[in-house]
Amino acid sequence: MRKNLLLFFLFFSAFYFSQKPIFTKAKVNAVNVYRSSAELQNSVSVSLPSGTSEVVITNISDEIVEKSIQINTNNKDISILSAQYRSSYNSNYFENNNPNGKRIKDSIAILENLSTKINIERQTNEKTLELLDKNQGLLVGSNTSTVAQLMQLTEYYKTKRNEISIAQLDINKKYTQTILKLETLRSRLKANTEAEETFSDGVLVLRIVSGAGGNAKMDLGYLAENVFWEPFYEVKGNKLTEPLDVTFKAKVRQDTGLDWKGVKLSLINARSSRNNEAPTMNPWFLNSYKNEERETYSYSSKKDTMRSQNIEEVVMVGYGVKNQ
Repeated sequence: MRKNLLLFFLFFSAFYFSQKPIFTKAKVNAVNVYRSSAELQNSVSVSLPSGTSEVVITNISDEIVEKSIQINTNNKDISILSAQYRSSYNSNYFENNNPNGKRIKDSIAILENLSTKINIERQTNEKTLELLDKNQGLLVGSNTSTVAQLMQLTEYYKTKRNEISIAQLDINKKYTQTILKLETLRSRLKANTEAEETFSDGVLVLRIVSGAGGNAKMDLGYLAENVFWEPFYEVKGNKLTEPLDVTFKAKVRQDTGLDWKGVKLSLINARSSRNNEAPTMNPWFLNSYKNEERETYSYSSKKDTMRSQNIEEVVMVGYGVKNQ
């Protein structure tokens, strides 16, 4: 019985770890910008074990057109069973993807908590000083106060107020230093975020079967919406007698959620196809007009004979309609 349980747990553990998703990041290499969309060409590298694996590709645009996904690989030993886009994927991978940024965020959280506690202590000391000043004025103005009581009160007030005021100086200094550190860390976090490639929430989940395992490279292409470009011209002239210099330029706007810095751009003055389906070819049959009472006659120059020519049905093939 124990042996069977041990084998069961070993099998369950192996199955669990074999199903653990493999994360990799898509790199945008080139973009073909159409008038109202863009084709993003990416490269993906992943190390696959033998068997079935779930590969999660990050850095996918949130504006993806899912029907336009095309994946090619150089490894003939693997087969892609399915590809599905997900707008979010719950995993600790995203929290640890940028370790430097995570450390800065953790430090900011600690300092924010510390600054809140210091601020509470500052406010408490300020209220205590206000209370001492108020009570000291009331007791000094009382008719029942004796000289001994006034001297005792004055000594207590002096000692306590000095103690709180000195402590308040240290607290204010500590609070100022904490705020300066917070501002420095926030600036570092902003710089780190701008330096890193923009990280979108969308992922592409692939189901892949590999016979022997190993490294695989894939070319990933898809269409993304919310991309526009429009031409404009810059005309310069030095003299009336000289020809004008006309410069063609383009304004490109993209809201794909990805950084296109250093990416090769190609501008296309057309609209992209929204699917990757082959066109459907349908034959087109044409019937000519035929009058049963009329016939076309022709005469031979050599023989005085008359030949009857009837127009027959004509069939045309090769006409197709491409689905857009």
